[in-house]
Amino acid sequence: MRAADLPVVSFSRSTFKASKDGVYVFTGTTSTLTVTADSSPGNWGDDQANFIIIKNRGSGSLTVATAGVNFYDTASVATLTVAAGGLVQLVADGTFWCVVAKA
Repeated sequence: MRAADLPVVSFSRSTFKASKDGVYVFTGTTSTLTVTADSSPGNWGDDQANFIIIKNRGSGSLTVATAGVNFYDTASVATLTVAAGGLVQLVADGTFWCVVAKA
């Protein structure tokens, strides 16, 4: 999938469901965001999100957490912090939401 093929979704509420691959742009003011994703991230070809980008267009730091699944950055972590103006790129490996890039 090319980056140009990814849908872009802007939202301001503190929870959202990342049910499809895409770029999710947070425009709200809350500092905690819960990403609702499947409890076992899918592998490529499954009919669920496998690749997501979360961009923080808000003014404060954003804490990103999932419902029941950990992220994997340099180790397994329950939350990620995205600074104002920053982003995190995630890919599902079947067990974790792995951090591919942070800016």
